[in-house]
Amino acid sequence: MTQPFPPDTLAPEAVDDLSATLEIVAGDTLILARSGATAAENDAPTARPVAVLRWLAPADPRPDQEPEVVAGYRMRWAEVGLEEIDWDSPAGDTLFTSPSLIGAPESLRVEGLAWETDYRFLLVSYDEAGNESPLSNLAALSVPADTTDDIDPPQPDTVPPAQIEAFEAFALGASSVQLAWLATGDDGAEGTASRYQMRWSLTAITVETWATADTVAGLSAPKAPGETESFVWTGRAPATTYHLALRALDEDGNGSPLASVTVATTGEEDSSPPAVPQQVAALWAADHVQVSWSPSPEPDLAEYHVFRRRQDEVAPVLLIQTVSPAHSDGSVAAGLTYYYSICARDVAGNLSARSEEVEVLVPVVPIGTPGAPDVTLNDMAFEPIDWRGDRLTLRWDTEAGDDLVGFRVLRQAEHEDAPRVVSPGLLYGDGEQVFIESPLPPAGRYQYWVEALGVEGGSLLFDPLVVAIASEFDQFWGAFPNPTAGPVRVVWSAAQATPVELRVYDASGRQVGATLFGLGTVGRNEWTIDLKQQVGVETAGIYYGRFVAGPVRETLRFLVLRNGR
Repeated sequence: MTQPFPPDTLAPEAVDDLSATLEIVAGDTLILARSGATAAENDAPTARPVAVLRWLAPADPRPDQEPEVVAGYRMRWAEVGLEEIDWDSPAGDTLFTSPSLIGAPESLRVEGLAWETDYRFLLVSYDEAGNESPLSNLAALSVPADTTDDIDPPQPDTVPPAQIEAFEAFALGASSVQLAWLATGDDGAEGTASRYQMRWSLTAITVETWATADTVAGLSAPKAPGETESFVWTGRAPATTYHLALRALDEDGNGSPLASVTVATTGEEDSSPPAVPQQVAALWAADHVQVSWSPSPEPDLAEYHVFRRRQDEVAPVLLIQTVSPAHSDGSVAAGLTYYYSICARDVAGNLSARSEEVEVLVPVVPIGTPGAPDVTLNDMAFEPIDWRGDRLTLRWDTEAGDDLVGFRVLRQAEHEDAPRVVSPGLLYGDGEQVFIESPLPPAGRYQYWVEALGVEGGSLLFDPLVVAIASEFDQFWGAFPNPTAGPVRVVWSAAQATPVELRVYDASGRQVGATLFGLGTVGRNEWTIDLKQQVGVETAGIYYGRFVAGPVRETLRFLVLRNGR
């Protein structure tokens, strides 16, 4: 039964960063701020002072839960020091809610203030249970005498950005266009423009036809004047001529004159792949593998695909897509050999064949103690997990001197603080070493270390390898032995307990004997069946079995031998 959370009696945290600033506003126009003045219209409405209060949203502690955002606030103020009056008798009071996250900036605008008056503000927050926080710090604000008649009226911004220069377009294959230009200013060549507008058409664009041209979306905000801007326009039709025009706008909507219209014609549809990357090399560089290759001569190259294959993997996997003819791979394990290959992709999406693989061995860097033996360890790797045999095999090659006593293997699970020895004894000798762990450890992620012990009492601990033992899953592993002259072991794994059945048929398709029934458990299962005693197989020959264990379904082929063979 789910236990309810205890009643919430905890108050929200107090706000300790409340601040007040002054703005002088006419209508909706800001004409004076605390830090200075801006322009105002001659016929603007009467100016008024406005207090702007700011703070960071506090946390609301919850019993047995993570803190939440507060439900709302109450702000109160007075024309004298609020600390000298009763909180329950303020000159002004407002209650309001807020959706902000903990620590997010909050603000409130307070109207109706008088000129030439000092104000004090206090704030409390409350939670959904009605608990109120302690009072905030005191925020003070002095409203000066009304001098807004002395402020110069605002002058509208009528200066547009200057015309954009060096607007050019280049076709990138059959479906993309590369656009480039120099950024202009906000007021002429000064300042930074607010945004760009680019439009396209299949016919020439003029000032008169600008409004009917289609918009190019996705342009970035303008850079500083004189900097180079670029944009790749994708999704174009092959063998098509596009007309493009561009202008910049400032924050008041003033637009620059149209840039000189540029034209680009996309190429014919491209189905030819780029050339295979050449001179691929892979080198170990202290803490990563550095892969490099010669830049492609293709004019429409889009990117390279870097593939990697580990020594115990059959097929390479895509590691990264990059525009650079080099890649640093730091996600490698010590003691393993890796194979790298590269292919190229053009802007039309055509992929080249992969280059020939190049290989690199990641060395094992051991951690030694005084008296450690002189040992080199290479090609440390796991064989594919033998689920059928319920075992894990670790191999490595060694070059050792006379000061080596032997090796031992240690294992550490993710939840364990330190590794523990799992090898039953020492592994001796030079050359290839093999460690087998059976049965497999429980499902989880493990690190395995190889430690070399020396005659002088020191040791070398080599970098660990990581292996993941999968959780239980539905899988048929096989029937053994086959051929057989006696009992057969049927092995499978299951994610849940299920009924099991086995039907056996002879070569003509006739069922032999009765159907066998059983019950499988979660995890690895092994069912031993005597085909002669339990099924009724009387003669040697080929037989077929239909095995069903929930979602695990398999057709088996048995070669039954005569006794003594």
